Amino acid sequence: MLFGDKLEKRAKWFELMKNPIFTPKYMLTLDQQRELAMARIQVVSDAKLFSIFDFQNDPLNIFTAHEMLGQMDGALATKFTV
Repeated sequence: MLFGDKLEKRAKWFELMKNPIFTPKYMLTLDQQRELAMARIQVVSDAKLFSIFDFQNDPLNIFTAHEMLGQMDGALATKFTV
């Protein structure tokens, strides 16, 4: 089920989505795509909406992160997984 986590967590993700860095961009070169992905990953990391410890302590939060990142940018969600 999409959005199965707490409303407070989702609200923080939706607020993060308002950041202009997540505005879709098209016709980028491969290097530009990579730079944009790294910049987006940095913004998400700085927001501290998840932790590596969530795999053990709050696994649902990891699923929430994947769902929200997938809405922002599918490639970003894949990079987050890796």
